[in-house]
Amino acid sequence: MLRYVFVNYAQQGVPVLPLHYIEADGSCSCGADEGGCKPAKHPFGQLVPHGVVDASADMDTVRSWFETKPYNIGIATGEVSGFFAVDRDDRDGGDATIKKWVETHGDLPKSLTQRPSDGVHLLFKIPPDVTIKNDQKKTGAGIDIRGDNGYICAAPSIHQSGHQYSWEGCELFDRSKIAAAPDWLIDKIQHPAKPMKSIGKVDFGDLGVFKLPDKVADGEGRESTLLSYEHQSMRGSLPKYAWIYPHLP
Repeated sequence: MLRYVFVNYAQQGVPVLPLHYIEADGSCSCGADEGGCKPAKHPFGQLVPHGVVDASADMDTVRSWFETKPYNIGIATGEVSGFFAVDRDDRDGGDATIKKWVETHGDLPKSLTQRPSDGVHLLFKIPPDVTIKNDQKKTGAGIDIRGDNGYICAAPSIHQSGHQYSWEGCELFDRSKIAAAPDWLIDKIQHPAKPMKSIGKVDFGDLGVFKLPDKVADGEGRESTLLSYEHQSMRGSLPKYAWIYPHLP
């Protein structure tokens, strides 16, 4: 049954690749010391030496990969699969970013969704003549985009925490449930907010010189940035109320 789950992706034309897995002692099968890798999320190099580039939807290849060891599975995103993934990490504020998007643009269309350990993977079709690239945190706090040359760890993989990845509302991956991406989301991905600019330096005497951004734009971690200034002020590393210098748009 488990091997059929892996083959199910290939049957729907989605290239897959074997990833390292969690050993019985909780370590990654790659043997790296703690902190030396992304446990059970990186390609199994002996089978796919070029990583996601070697991902395959060939049925025989996929069967041979997953018949001997409990590899986790990665599914390729971007042009090769026809969809991209919005990887929402709630530990970094991804849920707050999505909430802000919904308040501004309306609900995201219901689409195939996966539950990793801390957040969600939202899959959307790539429109014709559109290229979606990978990016990390450029689109918004706690949001990574997986597009061309990217992949996501997919069900039934096992996270280091012991959590098993799963597709929401369906036992197996179902390409027919992937919705078209709204225009505003495509625009947000292709034209992310520009990094904060500096209006120069402010000399605080014995406390040194501090660089101030001219503004902290929405979607760039505004709340966490302002809190950082406030905490520095409270600790004495900045003068009291120095954190209010950035203006809000």
